[in-house]
Amino acid sequence: MRESNEHRHEGDARYELDRDPTIMGNSAPRLRRLSQLEDYEIADGDPDIRSWRVFDAEGDAVGTVHDLIIDLGTLEARYVDLELAGDLAGSDSDQHVLVPIGAARLSDDVDAMTLTSLRASQLASLPRYDHSTITRDRECELQGALLGLDRPSDDTGAEFYNHPQFVAAAFWGARRRASNQAYIVRGVTR
Repeated sequence: MRESNEHRHEGDARYELDRDPTIMGNSAPRLRRLSQLEDYEIADGDPDIRSWRVFDAEGDAVGTVHDLIIDLGTLEARYVDLELAGDLAGSDSDQHVLVPIGAARLSDDVDAMTLTSLRASQLASLPRYDHSTITRDRECELQGALLGLDRPSDDTGAEFYNHPQFVAAAFWGARRRASNQAYIVRGVTR
């Protein structure tokens, strides 16, 4: 059940997002960088993968995890903000791309992440992420690029995150055996 603004407090990320009409409308999930969410942290027992090295499907180092993009409607990580390695990045302002959580897998024995189906050349051609608001149009542009389309993917509304790119079942590898495979955050009581 959706909480009304009357029961939320100033400074609470969900309250602030409901007041901000520029963020994906009023009925769609809200996406924010975990580093922006002072009242949220990664759930107990899950690793904080920020700053972990990232390898492509061929085993080449392609960058590091800069941040996680959290869906405040479900408290799940939807994207990894990947800071590309220098040779892939281009200019200083073009260093980041978003990778859907379902396209990644944590290494079983070292603190690293592998992009299971993406190669360095694909990452280099993805739309750059400048840390601005992530709109559904921007998500469709990214998904279209990942699917090899010459256009943005269709916005499928409530079904958008049901695409395999967002299914985190393989993300954990051997690091977690729990039934809930989502990478989640929890609110912090201060």
